[in-house]
Amino acid sequence: MNIRSIFIIPSLVILVSILSFYLISNSLEIFSFSGAKFISGEVWRIASFSFTHLNSNHLIENIIALLLISFLGYEFGLQGKNFLIYLFSQECCRRSM
Repeated sequence: MNIRSIFIIPSLVILVSILSFYLISNSLEIFSFSGAKFISGEVWRIASFSFTHLNSNHLIENIIALLLISFLGYEFGLQGKNFLIYLFSQECCRRSM
């Protein structure tokens, strides 16, 4: 498995996170998860909440965590669907804290 291929998805997530943080002024309001809004039909919130950041420090911390988690996935030999499941499960665990 090539280390470059394992960082394609995290790189895209980082790019979207940076762009949404700096280019969309009310990204927290648009993308953050709200159970009531999700139930009322704003289903994109289940996938977009991980792109919301309160400030630039929060953005940098999440980028570092994503890179570390990605590197661990590479070390465990995860690839393809298993790697995506691993990344998503890490996100769910992080959000539940």
